[in-house]
Amino acid sequence: MNTRTSIWGLWAVLLAAVASCQTSSSSDAEASISETKVVSVANAHAEFAVDGMVCAEGCAGTIQKTLSETAGIAHCTVDFGSGKVAVDYDSTLIAPDRMVAVVEAMHDGQYSVRL
Repeated sequence: MNTRTSIWGLWAVLLAAVASCQTSSSSDAEASISETKVVSVANAHAEFAVDGMVCAEGCAGTIQKTLSETAGIAHCTVDFGSGKVAVDYDSTLIAPDRMVAVVEAMHDGQYSVRL
């Protein structure tokens, strides 16, 4: 393989990685799962791990924003370093399996959740 081909290949991989980290306004999956925000009173707490995050702003930030805008979730934090998500939610409006579905549907299934 010559140097020119190697450089172009490396450049293509780098561009693909950067593109996957960009914050998107919403994908089809996010749009179909996100719901209108309802004022929620947190009466439950859940924590889970998310695999597949590759950057703090594009991945962790998008997960936090999407979950925070989901009906029934009062507060959400995502720690990119540990891969952990903490959610305070109203158990009468949403269950943990629904939160998992929201995250796993994002970015064409890029993320997997471990409870």
